Amino acid sequence: MTEIDLHGYTYNDAKHYLENELILEYNNNNFPILIVTGNSTKMKSIVYDVGKELNFTVTTPLDSNIGALVVK
Repeated sequence: MTEIDLHGYTYNDAKHYLENELILEYNNNNFPILIVTGNSTKMKSIVYDVGKELNFTVTTPLDSNIGALVVK
């Protein structure tokens, strides 16, 4: 599974980076994507918001990793 790690990004930078990367990976048929957010509630919220804006589904990983989300 393709992985995007948001560690080290500011919230604003993470949002813009994620928007671009999700579109790129979707166009390259690299879905689903594991988004590493760490334990930040705000970062997870950004992933959910961007996913919703782009009409993707955001879920928790099957292994219940609390520091990541999956975008489908």
